[in-house]
Amino acid sequence: MKTALLWSAVLMVTCSFSSAQDQPRWELFGGYEYARVDTHQAQTALNQATSASGLSPLTLGNHLMGNGWNVSLQENPLNWVGLILDVGGAYNRTDVNLAPIVAPPPGTTEVVRLKPSFYTYVAGPQFTYRKSPRFQPFARVMLGLAYERVSGNVLLDGVPQLTSDVTEKQTCFDFTAGGGIDYHFQKHWAARATADYIRTYFSNVNQNNVRVSVGLTYRWNQSPVF
Repeated sequence: MKTALLWSAVLMVTCSFSSAQDQPRWELFGGYEYARVDTHQAQTALNQATSASGLSPLTLGNHLMGNGWNVSLQENPLNWVGLILDVGGAYNRTDVNLAPIVAPPPGTTEVVRLKPSFYTYVAGPQFTYRKSPRFQPFARVMLGLAYERVSGNVLLDGVPQLTSDVTEKQTCFDFTAGGGIDYHFQKHWAARATADYIRTYFSNVNQNNVRVSVGLTYRWNQSPVF
């Protein structure tokens, strides 16, 4: 009886230790980002400018879709709590038709070609539910900075009319909250999908942005983490 109890205790300790070893100390994620960037402020400014000048409205849109990249580095001091540093970038190219206000000659086109870029640099805690060795959902809250860069040029029949693009840059506070799920298909590798809400404050106006990312996570230093 004592031998059976001893072996049971050894088995329980061994299983617990093995489970603890499966928790990574570090996680590095890299992948594709798709962002829905709030541009209602720019559209409102266009509406006000054309209306004040008695011109027809120009259409930019209240949102622009961007494609880009997302990278994060996470340290896990505890089994279910991690500290994450997240950086992302999304890019777009859109043409605003100037025909309603400049009336170009028949058969020609005149547009403003805008190339906006949207970057985020945030950090904060990430909470992971590690009940399953395969599927591990998580939630996170991060704070930091957002950076916006917009360059543009006037194109007549596709030919730039300015010698160089006009560029505007802004930086503001960034609040990000969201979550996702990891699927661990190998000891050191996981497929990750995330969705985040990003609140920015460019020009002291609130913007509501959304980001979705998919990619791979590499995990290492899988020593006991309690």
